[in-house]
Amino acid sequence: MRSRLIPGALGGLLVLGAIGGMWGSARLIEQRERDRADAALAASAVAFLTVVVPAGPANGYDPARLLATANTLERATFWPGGLALSLGAVPLLPDTIGLAPVPDSLLGLLAQGAGSVVARHARYRASLVPLLDRDRTGMIGWAAAWGTVPSSIPSSLTIGFSVLAVVLLLALLVPTRGPMARRLPLATAGVAALALLGLDLRLGVGATTARAAAVRVGTLKRLIEMAATAPGVRQATLPEIAIGVRVEPRGTPDSASAATTWTEDSSGAVVAMAATPRTGGALELTLVPPDDGIRRLDLLLALAGGAGLLGLLLLAATVRYSSGTGGTTHPDSA
Repeated sequence: MRSRLIPGALGGLLVLGAIGGMWGSARLIEQRERDRADAALAASAVAFLTVVVPAGPANGYDPARLLATANTLERATFWPGGLALSLGAVPLLPDTIGLAPVPDSLLGLLAQGAGSVVARHARYRASLVPLLDRDRTGMIGWAAAWGTVPSSIPSSLTIGFSVLAVVLLLALLVPTRGPMARRLPLATAGVAALALLGLDLRLGVGATTARAAAVRVGTLKRLIEMAATAPGVRQATLPEIAIGVRVEPRGTPDSASAATTWTEDSSGAVVAMAATPRTGGALELTLVPPDDGIRRLDLLLALAGGAGLLGLLLLAATVRYSSGTGGTTHPDSA
């Protein structure tokens, strides 16, 4: 009996580990996609300020215009999530989540050339990017964005499949009399529950990745259109706002294209047309959602699913009583 308990316990631990591994992998990859979107939008906000705000003293920005433009951007209805901006140690926007003071370790990374860092010390997780001087040679402050893309997991299906997998695990842990074939339906149902759990988690992360691309392109469209009509802005600098997005000049868009953001069926790319009235045309913004996170998630889900399958097979094969042709015999009574 004891020889059967050890593999059975190992099988149960493998199944629980598979469920936890699927959840943890999906949450990790999704959080990285959300951090990436936060950092990209924070960088685009800095680029917007660089394009719109006139030069000021000491190779910096006009202080009054920088403050006014930053507050206009932070209050804009199209800006997703939160935004913070600091010039040196002086916050230009209200610090609503307790970002300041930013740890020196994070500021040091930005000063050394890091494109972005993640701050976890505030009330909300935020992505910080450097605010550089006009020559982009020295760091004079930082910008931060957070909560730009909502989470898609867990869904009600994710919770349901997880509960079902645990219930099936408990059912397999109960010793029963009879051949292993009688327990195979429970093991098969457990495999199906794990597969559905992994599929739902993957779909959730994919939805977050696609939503992040749509949010980025839609926000960049509005930023460029705002900058295109600002006084003193050179139209040739507008593409600099579109951080990480392909930009192509186009003719005057029709009213339908100018008002919407759409997804191309063939590539999944998110596309928008940002009107530039002073040039009589538009800038086409295109962003293909990154797939590196999904590919890594597929690998992690496959590894977790394999561990869960092994655990279910161990449970089906070991946590039972054996039976002979003449009746059922408890293994310890033989």
